Amino acid sequence: MNLTEKDPAEDREDVLRRILNHEDFIKLDLKIPITPLSFMPTKQDLDGISVFRKFFSSPQEIADSGSNEKGYHVAAITVAELRQKDFSVLPDPQENTLKGHALIPELKYSKDKNIKKKNKVLSVKLAKLASKNIVLFRKM
Repeated sequence: MNLTEKDPAEDREDVLRRILNHEDFIKLDLKIPITPLSFMPTKQDLDGISVFRKFFSSPQEIADSGSNEKGYHVAAITVAELRQKDFSVLPDPQENTLKGHALIPELKYSKDKNIKKKNKVLSVKLAKLASKNIVLFRKM
């Protein structure tokens, strides 16, 4: 059976997150180099924060798809690790982006103070997981 972008994410899969090469988002000299800000939802993240499934897009493609001249780091987290921390990965194929787009729906943008507090806690969890496996740095 061939895996498609619409199929549920499997535990053995990695999801990849692009991290802006900026001290607000990554500090390589720290034990946990990826900051929680790298996972905080923005106004565009109404359904969850974006990740890409490694089965469909490579770390290089993900880094290259960004336009910031300072470049990007790419971090990998296994779906199994995410599920162990009570996160889910929802396939969300998009025509205007790389293949394998998916969402972590537990982190959604909101103006609600309680949700913002929850997002801060969840962002710390994801930053810790992602900091274990920074797979690529690509400067423009």
